Amino acid sequence: MQTERLDVVCTDHRVDKVHMIKIDAEGSELAVVQGAQGIIERDRPEIYVEVGPEELTGDGGPVSAFLRGLYTLKSSLCKGFIYLFTYPKN
Repeated sequence: MQTERLDVVCTDHRVDKVHMIKIDAEGSELAVVQGAQGIIERDRPEIYVEVGPEELTGDGGPVSAFLRGLYTLKSSLCKGFIYLFTYPKN
């Protein structure tokens, strides 16, 4: 699968401002945030992250890693809003 940084996509398409980012990346949420760091620093969008119930068990797995990663990027993210939401298990 080919991927591209959100910062690059927005620059290439001349996106002036990003108000919201919704992430459903099956464990790659931190990589998405890292690829959008320039946009997050510039626009401070609201960030919505979907996580499955299985990712919230035990030590938090990918969710804990994601939140630890966000903490390391704290200078750019501390003034924005980050929402985590989950869905019921089938």
